[in-house]
Formats: sequence, structure tokens, C-alpha cells
Amino acid sequence: MYQPIYRPVLRPQPRPIRPFYDFNYDEEVNWVHDRPDITDTPILDQKLCACCWAIATATCMGFHLCLQCRIQVILSSQELVDNVCLYSHDVYGGLFQDTCYEGTPVDAYVWCHYNGLPSEESNMFEGRWRSLENCPPRQTPRYIVGGYVELGAWTDGHETQREIAEALMQQPLVACMSTTTRFANIDGEGIYYELPSDKFKGLHVVVVVAMNLREDYFIIRNSWGPTWAKAGYAKVRCNQMFNFSLPSGRWMMARN
Repeated sequence: MYQPIYRPVLRPQPRPIRPFYDFNYDEEVNWVHDRPDITDTPILDQKLCACCWAIATATCMGFHLCLQCRIQVILSSQELVDNVCLYSHDVYGGLFQDTCYEGTPVDAYVWCHYNGLPSEESNMFEGRWRSLENCPPRQTPRYIVGGYVELGAWTDGHETQREIAEALMQQPLVACMSTTTRFANIDGEGIYYELPSDKFKGLHVVVVVAMNLREDYFIIRNSWGPTWAKAGYAKVRCNQMFNFSLPSGRWMMARN
């Protein structure tokens, strides 16, 4: 049985990165529309595997490499599923026992910092945990991330829209949000927000690729395949993404 590796890591301060956008609350930041050369990559379907954290982290790390190093690569989220497991987690109430192991974006970024990630071709996504003896041999090159930044981590959870906006102008972000049963069935039209009658489903990690503060929404990239919502993307009301009761790491970005 694989035992997780816990290594202490300093909370890094972000290095100054020249934003792709100039800061303006009245303008939209949209990486999908403005930089398809970076974001036009296949949208994975996690299916029964609780690995949204792995897919979101690998996706954002790939975007970061494209922006900062001009390396066009799709990174392996399966590598994180295989290696960064914290505990057995069955999100379907015993129907699929031990189908996957749950982790967090923080643990994923720590793994990427110490071990790096290979390309998707060297460890293709399967959406299930595999014991280490059944994993493919480690391939090179492996891409290393210098560290990560938890946005709002030093302000007692009171993130500001400006902080998130300034970070999103540098690169797409990993974010944690609460979901409801209605969230799984949205059609991509309009802007999603929770209703008082909605039943809480659980926490979910996504990639935030766009924002429009004037119209009060973010655009998220999900990990439920290209048939979910609008080709795998959906608009979400801003306050839906600022839930201060969620755990540490709800907004994260890679750094050099």
C-alpha cells in the first residue's frame, strides 16, 4: 500500500510576473478567448474518480509553463492520482469502493515541486488509482514548478476581488467551490448560482479561466468532459467562488 509522503514546504511569496492584461475592472479577462494557443487542450472527464484536484492542478501548471517558459505541453494528471493520495474516498456511497484516492491542490503542487510532472503521453489519464507497481516507469522530461501561492492565505480568508483579478490577469487559477445537485446538470446558458432550495453536493476543484466583474461572473473549466455545460465551461456568479468557509487552497496559482 502506498504511503503518502509529507514534506514541509515554505509558503512562497509570488515573484513579480508581468500580467497579460492591464488591470481594469470594466474589462473582461478571458484566457479561452484571448489565448486559445494555451487553453485549447482536451477537457478530461474524471467520471467516478474524485480527482478534480489533480486535473485542475495539472491543467493550470501546463498553462503556467506555456505562459512563462513557452513550452507547449499537456501534463499528466494521472501521475498525481497515482502518487498524491491522502485517503480512500468513495463519492458514490459504497457503489464503487476504492475507485480513487482524494487529495488537494496543495499536495499536488508540493508533489510537482519536488518530483515534477511528465507529459500526458507518458502517463495517460485513466480516472482510477493504480498501485505503484502497476504504474508506468517514470519518464523524462519531468516539468518542475517552483512553488505555489495560496491567494488570501494570510488574510484570514477574506479574499478581495482585486487580489483574485490581479492574479487571474497573470494566469488561469485553481479554485475550490461548493456544488449542488443542480450544478451537475446545468446547460451552460446563463450564470450559475446556488438557490436556497439547492442541496449541497460537495466541494469541487475547477480551473478559473475568465472573469467579468462588471457582469459579476467567472468562467470555470470543469473536469466532467466536453459535454458538460457549454463544451466543459460554465459561467459562475462571483460570490459563488468566494465561500470563506472552504478549506485552505481555495484559490491557487503556480509560480516560477
